[in-house]
Amino acid sequence: MIDELESDIQAYKRALEEVTRTVSELQKRSAMELSQIEQLKARRHAIFHECRLEGIQIPVTRGSISDILEQADAIDPNEDENDDAMEVADGDGDVASSQALKRIYEQEDNLKIDYRTLPGDKRVRRLASVPCAAHRSHLSLSLSLM
Repeated sequence: MIDELESDIQAYKRALEEVTRTVSELQKRSAMELSQIEQLKARRHAIFHECRLEGIQIPVTRGSISDILEQADAIDPNEDENDDAMEVADGDGDVASSQALKRIYEQEDNLKIDYRTLPGDKRVRRLASVPCAAHRSHLSLSLSLM
């Protein structure tokens, strides 16, 4: 009887270790995915900024790119086309700036771009190799504006 219980306990421990390993792998994968999404948002923001500097009008049916970019300029008025928008917070840990930039990224998420009015050479190019729908939508947005 005791041997059976010890055997059951060992089986449960092995199962628990497997579940813990799986959860850990999923957490790492989730963190990587979230990091990639943040990088894509930063790239999209940089593209919007580049378009503004070059006078390229992006047709939107919801939201205002210029309003969002003005808010971004208020965070860092010294930002120019050579700045690295991929860096969310500086090395000093400027948390307020980082949070403000995240709010701007959220506003950009709510923009709706009218791709139908873009010239043929600027339209969305699909990426079948991108694994996640969120990544595909961010990448297609980035590529369509390049």
